[in-house]
Order: sequence, then structure tokens, then C-alpha cells
Amino acid sequence: MRIDEFEIKLLEQSEVITLAKFGHDIFKITYEHMLRNEFERLNFRTYLKNAFSVEQINKELCNSNVEFYGLFYKKQMIGYVKLNYLEAQSIKKPNNYLEIERIYLDSDFQRIGLGKFMLDWVFELGRKKNHEFLWLRTWERNKAAILFYKKHGFIYVGKASYKFEESDDVDYVFEKKL
Repeated sequence: MRIDEFEIKLLEQSEVITLAKFGHDIFKITYEHMLRNEFERLNFRTYLKNAFSVEQINKELCNSNVEFYGLFYKKQMIGYVKLNYLEAQSIKKPNNYLEIERIYLDSDFQRIGLGKFMLDWVFELGRKKNHEFLWLRTWERNKAAILFYKKHGFIYVGKASYKFEESDDVDYVFEKKL
């Protein structure tokens, strides 16, 4: 595989079913093994059902301050990134900040440089749209993601509470100057 075989494109409402299923499946693979007890597993199942429903993803696609970009290989979506602008950001930030809410990659395509490829693409998009900072949140238990973001220049700036169905979890907040 060569990097020029991959394409990133803005996703449209016609792709809502594919996006909802992909997000659901990758989220489940990524986080399910980190759960500690039945309470967390119940919350997790409820969250999956709600956050990745076709209705919820369609609602997000209709928000003019939210963009989904898919990463494609041979016309198959293998990853995506969800970007939040202005008031769509999960924490109030100045207008020159751009939030990465989700960045997902099929596990068959991880550890070959595509995560970096996607981040570099987002960095360039953020610069083109005159953003000065890129920021994101990641669950405190997601050690692989934390290492990945630090490796790519993100700096830890604090913690934020994340309402996860019936529990409050902790996210680490990272920023990067573009």
C-alpha cells in the first residue's frame, strides 16, 4: 500500500448508514476491553446504541458546524475524523480552535502511518480554515491514544468530565498549535 492509494473526502448524508455502523464497530473494538464491571458494560451498550444510531449521526451531519471526513482505500471507508467548529465544540473554546471529536481507523490499517496521515491532513485543513489551535479529548484509560497524540505534538492542558450515560468519566484534554 502506498499513501497515494488513500483518499480523504467530506462525508455526505447519503453515507449516514455506513458512517453509523463504522463508528459503532470501531468504538466497540477500541473501548469495550477497557471496561471494568457490569455497570460500565451496561452504560457502554446504551451509549453505543444512542451515539451511533443512524438518527444521531444524521443529526450531526446536518449541523453546519460539524464535519465528517472519511478515509477511503479502494472505495472502502477505513477511517474517519469528526471535526467540531464554533459552538459545536464539546467545551467552549475561542473561534480559532478546532476540535477533533473522533478520529477512528480500522484496526487492520493501524500502525502503518495512516493515523499520522489523517492528523497531518487535519492540521493542514485547520490552517486553511484559519484555525490557530487543534484540540481534542481522550478517555483517561486510552493509553494508546494518549501516547499517539503526545507523539504528534499535542500537549496535555487539563481534564474534563465526560457524562457517559449513567456515570461521569474523566477525559484528558490536549491541544496543538497549528
